Amino acid sequence: MKRFLNILALALLMLGGCSEYDDSILENKVNNLENRVATLEQWATTVNSNITALQNLVSALQDMDYVTGVTSFASPAPGGYIISFLKSENVTIFNGNDGKDGANGNDGNDGRDGESPQISVKQDTDGVYYWTLNGEWILVDGNKMRVTGERGADGSAGQNGQNGITPQLRINSGTNIWEVSYDEGKTWISLGVTATGAKGQDGQNGQDGQNGLSPQLRVNSGTGIWEVSYNNGSTWTSLGVAATGASGQDGLSPQLRINSGTGIWEVSYNNGSTWISLGVRATGANGQDGQNGQDGQNGLTPQLRVNSGTNIWEVSYNNGNTWISLGVTGINGNDGQDGRDGQNGQDGQNGQDGLNGQDGQNGQDGQDGQNGRDGQDGISPQIRINPDTNEWEISYSNGDFWESTEIKATGAKGDAGDSGGNAVFAANGVDYSNPDYVEFTLADGNTKFKVPKYRKLGLNFEQPGTFAAGEPKIIGYAPEGDVAVIRFIDMPPGWKASVDYSSHTFTITAPATFNSDNRRGEAIILISDNDQNMIMRTIHFFAFEMVLIPKGTFLMGSSDGSAVGVGTSGTDPNATAAEPNRRSDETQHRVTLTKDYWMTKYPITNAQYAEFLNSVGIDNSGARSDIQDGETLIMTSSDTGHDWGLHYNGNVWEPAASYENHPVIYVSWSGAKAYAEWAGGDLPTEAQWERAARGGIENMPFGIGDGETLTSTMANLDGHTTAVGAYSDYANAYGLYDMHGNVWEWCLDWYTDNYASLPSTDPVGITGSARLYRGGSWFDNAWFCRSAFRNNENYSLARNIGFRVVFYP
Repeated sequence: MKRFLNILALALLMLGGCSEYDDSILENKVNNLENRVATLEQWATTVNSNITALQNLVSALQDMDYVTGVTSFASPAPGGYIISFLKSENVTIFNGNDGKDGANGNDGNDGRDGESPQISVKQDTDGVYYWTLNGEWILVDGNKMRVTGERGADGSAGQNGQNGITPQLRINSGTNIWEVSYDEGKTWISLGVTATGAKGQDGQNGQDGQNGLSPQLRVNSGTGIWEVSYNNGSTWTSLGVAATGASGQDGLSPQLRINSGTGIWEVSYNNGSTWISLGVRATGANGQDGQNGQDGQNGLTPQLRVNSGTNIWEVSYNNGNTWISLGVTGINGNDGQDGRDGQNGQDGQNGQDGLNGQDGQNGQDGQDGQNGRDGQDGISPQIRINPDTNEWEISYSNGDFWESTEIKATGAKGDAGDSGGNAVFAANGVDYSNPDYVEFTLADGNTKFKVPKYRKLGLNFEQPGTFAAGEPKIIGYAPEGDVAVIRFIDMPPGWKASVDYSSHTFTITAPATFNSDNRRGEAIILISDNDQNMIMRTIHFFAFEMVLIPKGTFLMGSSDGSAVGVGTSGTDPNATAAEPNRRSDETQHRVTLTKDYWMTKYPITNAQYAEFLNSVGIDNSGARSDIQDGETLIMTSSDTGHDWGLHYNGNVWEPAASYENHPVIYVSWSGAKAYAEWAGGDLPTEAQWERAARGGIENMPFGIGDGETLTSTMANLDGHTTAVGAYSDYANAYGLYDMHGNVWEWCLDWYTDNYASLPSTDPVGITGSARLYRGGSWFDNAWFCRSAFRNNENYSLARNIGFRVVFYP
């Protein structure tokens, strides 16, 4: 910097050049040189950051970097801008201050106004940026001073790298810690950072605006009038609007909340059924911006409601987790007709309230009050932030007219710094209004250069999930940036994809038949713009042979022969005799399922489960540490006497020979659940399983054949597992195979012996000590295979328990 100041001082001496030699002028310049150098040193401390900023801007320009955002600030004075880049670090530019007048000359005459030297950059014909002083090149040993260092020679051509694998990120649901995978999700490494993120440091020397206060609303317990507070409840201002609504109904208090995902204020006018964004970010209390200051905590807006049981107003200060009674009754402004009290209508002498028809004192009925008049519709005040003035406004007319409260939603912005001669950049020298670039103007007012803005390129779409054989799915996408070309590559065998640019959709079609090579699909989507920029996205889909089970109401459980309590009249005319071998935990009751669901046509096979074990990296122990109790086995080797499961051969799980399409066995409930989630679905609830097994047949033991009998010619009840679908003539009415016999099947629920006490709509057992499984197996008698028969184990690893998976449209 000293060398740079010496050059500047020399340049200053040259500024006052004249046509003939004058010793007095030189003497004056020499005498004032010390003061001028001192002034320059002081000036240099104020503009040093701007010089560095300018140099960083030129570096970004030469490195073909992009501007991603420009943020202006007013404090600390004199204010300035923060420029964000795609690759480079942020650059801070400060506004200039007024230049100072020069000192008086020693000859008694007023000296000329002191001139702050104008340091700038300019691009020469060689394409390189050099430093200038007052528009002239700064020369060192006759050479122009580069703004950035010379570029080194290009390196030799490198070898082609292997295909990179895009890292994947997730939040560990148990620890809330970010994890990264470099092997497409097979293993995950903890990053040691909580998902909420460390407290961010604030901008350099930035001062915080005043905390914005959210208005609070309440009903005055004495007057029944809405009141508003703009100072956290210290004082309250009447809004002059009654809390009652149309036809005497309770008025609804607006509710405010902070959207947990976006951090934006939202308002609800219908007790939280729907929420409307106010477009304003919530500011935390005590969130000052001092240098290295921490973020303030999120402020919570109180919420109000009327308790439906007590009709008393309640308030919550923690987003509705707990509610505190305010001791004020909601005003029921019902009209006085039908014997109800009118406005201020009192009962007869000594009579109690006629509303409830109670006897008057001394046993006489009180007289009815006069008919009350219908109350006018109560209008809840509405609040908003004026985007132009940044002030809170309130409306008493459903938004037709708005009145300013003259209260700022956030602290006022600081004044902009004065423009002056000691700035590297001109006043308002950062223009980011153009959508394609940011233009910077230097202090000379003439030198300008542009840095392009970063243009995002991407594609937003929902993953399509699971497919039935031959099923096409149309998937909508939302482009980000100038998406010009979308291509699908590396599609699995038999899968097809097409793009409709006009409707922003692409169509994925599953193959007509599935096999081990195409049951699970994954493809790469290439997205490019007209400038040949390109990114990649991955799309996943799973394929099973499935059937659709319709929603509806059905009779669950088995008949005990009493025919009582089944029909609406107390006796069901369609009731049957008690099912043979029924148990006391099969109480018959009606259940309603409100959603259609897809169910795999067959139990999950050895081949399918082996794919899962190898995909998630299970070793020969069959254990996975993040499953129940830390070490519950997902899969064990088949025992010596019954080799019907999987083997671990050479670090790979493989089905036993000739048993690829047999149902998987020796699988725990946790292992079944893990597979279902990996495939994008879930285990069926007990109610879903029984509805599917019955195939529409009620009051019968079985869901196939005549519903009354089950033999070994209809289902696998003999000796060992068979391939799924082997009893091809005995699919049920929904098209499901092996719902009776072959293997038991895990359900999602915990077991309860009184499942009729669960909700009648979409029931699921959520507590217990053992998990449910249904359907019977090759090892059991036919009566174990009844549609209503229930069994349970605590995470059993049995040789006759498997599972199937459900998905939701």
